[in-house]
Amino acid sequence: MKKLLVAVAILAIVAGCSSVKYTSDQMSNVDYSKFKTFEVVHFVNEEDLANKKFNINQINKQRIEKALNNEMDQRGLAANEKPDLLVLWGVGIDIEKSYSTHTTYMGGGYMGYRGRYGGMGMATSHSNTTAYETMIGQLRVAFVDAKTEEMLWIGKAEGVVRENTKDLDARVKEVVMRTLEQAPLMKK
Repeated sequence: MKKLLVAVAILAIVAGCSSVKYTSDQMSNVDYSKFKTFEVVHFVNEEDLANKKFNINQINKQRIEKALNNEMDQRGLAANEKPDLLVLWGVGIDIEKSYSTHTTYMGGGYMGYRGRYGGMGMATSHSNTTAYETMIGQLRVAFVDAKTEEMLWIGKAEGVVRENTKDLDARVKEVVMRTLEQAPLMKK
């Protein structure tokens, strides 16, 4: 089940553009012109790897890595096994819970004997609460200086998981591109 959730996380990042939220953060005063080479690295923390929580299918992994490589190439950096800059990426899922309650009221007063003590009435109500789970998928990309191992920039794309996404290759490419648009490395 966990493997399926992580595979679906990729679908979350490729959901409709309007539902994907992009955020980023960066270190100040970084000279990005010194970076000439990069390497794309899939990051999974050791605890999740040991528990097999975030096993991503190879097709989606290839889609993301190809899109990241293309974006970095467009920024004038060359792929290299001994890079100046590491491009770390990972995916994940958060489950948001929400509840909806609907209450129905029935009944009313009965005005029988209108004497000193009035009539009598009866009413009833029924409430039904439904719980909903929404899967929020995330793609995170980070730039790390390979020499100092210092994180320089991190970007995130986050959206509601939707099924039946068409043209996954194009959507992954677009989400990676829009995530890296926030990065301090400009396209050449």
